[in-house]
Amino acid sequence: VGDRVLQSAPMLGKLGGPMMPAAVEIYLAERTLERCTLGYVTTAFHFGRGIWSAELVRKEDRLSLCVKGIASPQSWLFWLGLPVARWLQLRARRRAVEEFQAI
Repeated sequence: VGDRVLQSAPMLGKLGGPMMPAAVEIYLAERTLERCTLGYVTTAFHFGRGIWSAELVRKEDRLSLCVKGIASPQSWLFWLGLPVARWLQLRARRRAVEEFQAI
């Protein structure tokens, strides 16, 4: 908790462009034998404003994953890239669900 994670991605995705940095701060990190949780909140050095968390729970022989997140704009760049960013978010979530279902 308290660590910051710096990420950067090209503004135009696979087409390249300037690298756009952003940072989040871990506010939740816990692990027990039955539960693992991780959460972060965006910092002032991020184009969006939001909070995200994931909780993985083991009950008997089954795993349950709950992911929660809220995001809103913090800059004009967020609005500019919103359609692409949203598409990437939804694609990543679909892939994550597919991977968990494959296990």
